Amino acid sequence: MKAIFALAALGASALLSLPAAASDFGSDYESGSAFNDMWGAASASGNTGWTGSYVGLSVGYGNSQTQATVSNPYLGLAYSSPDITTDGVTFGAYGGYNYQYQDMVFGGEITATYLDQTYQSDSLVLAESEWQFTFGIRGGYLIQSNTLLFLKAAWALTDIKLKNLDLAVANEYSVNDGYRSAFQLGGGIESKLDANWLLRLEADYTFEGGEASITDLATGSSVKLDPALFGVNLGLAYQF
Repeated sequence: MKAIFALAALGASALLSLPAAASDFGSDYESGSAFNDMWGAASASGNTGWTGSYVGLSVGYGNSQTQATVSNPYLGLAYSSPDITTDGVTFGAYGGYNYQYQDMVFGGEITATYLDQTYQSDSLVLAESEWQFTFGIRGGYLIQSNTLLFLKAAWALTDIKLKNLDLAVANEYSVNDGYRSAFQLGGGIESKLDANWLLRLEADYTFEGGEASITDLATGSSVKLDPALFGVNLGLAYQF
């Protein structure tokens, strides 16, 4: 986890330092003139144009929290577990289309993220989650011709594999695969490195709201989960 935060900090530092590095270029020029000359030339050649489609890859950190509601009428058992937290490294791919209007950029984006998260209470594994897919829109403001601050909103589908322990029979599980849908909000900063390459750092939060549940019809025992997921990602994309 420390490595992911370090990676995120390095990405943010790199993104935010681009304008400063450019403005320091050439000690014989007035402050900022080298930056203006460089990006003025880039703009004239189309290097700072944001309109177009893109695809990219990302690496990041994901943290999910939930409570599990477990019940078994046969045993007269019903309880909610303490908060369950799971986290780890995430990997993803994304693609979309940007449209630039003056200093504003708008677009749509689709993402696929590998989570590989396990929800367990004590030693009892209640569920596993591997993939999340999002379908969303985003919009932002260009603080420099090559640097975009953006917000995004998306509909997220997260796969949940519930494992329902039949408490009347030790070590007996039934498994239910499905996708939980929920609303996601996020934002970040993206820098256009040249005419084609885009580097971004973003964070997002997938809200609760799509409960996943499974019930064993033979015994009536059930498990219910409604996780919330926070993620931070560093991505590199190629714009066509």
